[in-house]
Amino acid sequence: MKRWRAGVTAVTLAVTVGGACGDGGSPGPEDFEADFEVGGAVAVEDFRFSPDDVTVATGQLVRFTNEGDEIHTVTADDDTFDAGELEPGDVFTYDTARDEPGAIGYHCAIHPEMRGTMTIESARG
Repeated sequence: MKRWRAGVTAVTLAVTVGGACGDGGSPGPEDFEADFEVGGAVAVEDFRFSPDDVTVATGQLVRFTNEGDEIHTVTADDDTFDAGELEPGDVFTYDTARDEPGAIGYHCAIHPEMRGTMTIESARG
């Protein structure tokens, strides 16, 4: 749980600081994504994650969008992160900056048959 909180804190701080230097408007999702590289996007729809396996490099973001009509969660099997309840249209973005390379399984806590895997590879540079 500590890794999740630290990641969210870092992302929140970056968005807040980045927004303070902008044109005076509130930072939106496009501002957030402009500052960080989105490496993967997962749709949550029809009681499945699509794709159900996403691969990103350490430091990239993974964006989960509830494109369905039901409430879902995106919850790591090892409690690394938990998006809470995502209403239809809600977006959860996970920052992999503090993660070691490897696989993190995740599921919907409301519909446990919904499962996926996020594979994090070493950043190339």
